[in-house]
Amino acid sequence: MNRKILIVVLSALAIIIFVLSFFIKIPYSINSRGLVYPYKEWTLCKTVNGNLINELKDNSTNCISNYSVTEFVRGDASDFYLKKTIFSNSAIQQGDTVGYIYSNSDQYTLLELEGKLATEKKLYEFYATGEKPQDIQHQKEILDLSLQELETQNKIFLRVQKLFNPLCSY
Repeated sequence: MNRKILIVVLSALAIIIFVLSFFIKIPYSINSRGLVYPYKEWTLCKTVNGNLINELKDNSTNCISNYSVTEFVRGDASDFYLKKTIFSNSAIQQGDTVGYIYSNSDQYTLLELEGKLATEKKLYEFYATGEKPQDIQHQKEILDLSLQELETQNKIFLRVQKLFNPLCSY
């Protein structure tokens, strides 16, 4: 008897909830204040002793994905200039030039590297001009002799093969 009463009460309760659900409106939006962070955040800052710190922070995982320090030698005059067109863009992409660093030691290294590059280009031109005609003729003669040797060895191979297998006629 208790079981029947329990089933009747639960059924009545389910019908009442079903009927009331048509009259009760549940809001599906929530109004609150929040703080929005960018997906990735890039920071370029200068320390007290003149070093530049480059940091790329991934806010989705709350970790630093890239970190580098550009250290300048004491007494080395250096300047950092922001590129003027960077402010007209709505976003900065990877590989974009944000600014330029000018340093005396970097300028000296750049001049050294440009000199080495010019030397290597001249060496490339020297070696790319081609071989001497005598060397080319010598290599052609070696190639002709090798082809004659190949032809001779093929003939010897065919003779030996006929002797070894007389039933086969090649």
